[in-house]
Amino acid sequence: MASPAHRQSPAPLVDGSPPAQAPRPLAGLTSGSEIGPLGPVPSPLGPIPGARPALDPMPSAPALEEPSGAHDAHGGARKPRALVVEDDPGTRALVAHRLTRAGLDVEAVADGESALDALARAPFDLVCLDLSLPTITGFRVCEQIKRSEALRHVRVLVVSGRSSLHDRAFAREVGADGFVEKPLSLGALEEQAALLVDAARGRRAAG
Repeated sequence: MASPAHRQSPAPLVDGSPPAQAPRPLAGLTSGSEIGPLGPVPSPLGPIPGARPALDPMPSAPALEEPSGAHDAHGGARKPRALVVEDDPGTRALVAHRLTRAGLDVEAVADGESALDALARAPFDLVCLDLSLPTITGFRVCEQIKRSEALRHVRVLVVSGRSSLHDRAFAREVGADGFVEKPLSLGALEEQAALLVDAARGRRAAG
């Protein structure tokens, strides 16, 4: 078995601080810390010691096929689109407002099942995703997005009060691209959303 000094650190999420030191994955992170610069969608982590959120059996979900809509009704390139998935009405409205003000076309839903329905019928570049959701958890929604070849360009920004090291690591394991902790820093939300939208649209353009 390889010694701890030879273990490889997991890829960082997007929120601005340097990645954890290689000898001890996740070392130095606290519940309020920020995680490193934008990179490719990280590869799955190995088993995480200690407790981790359990995934319930996945309810039946719509097949995620890439929807049409890369262009607007006049044939021009459409505005970047974001899907806000948040069960708290106040937070949902706040996040949607800030992303709209930042120039995104925003749709907002209150649960995981509605999120998968929305992804199946319309194109999105970014999903701002709470983890504690009715019907289907945010972890499951993220996992479904990242398993879909049709949605490979979509970036997932977790916006959650579940910010323990285990929750962050598990979000990363199922494919999250960034993490903003509640209570929200609206500046961090807008900054990360802009970075991830650029990455998503670049990925879409590259095919």
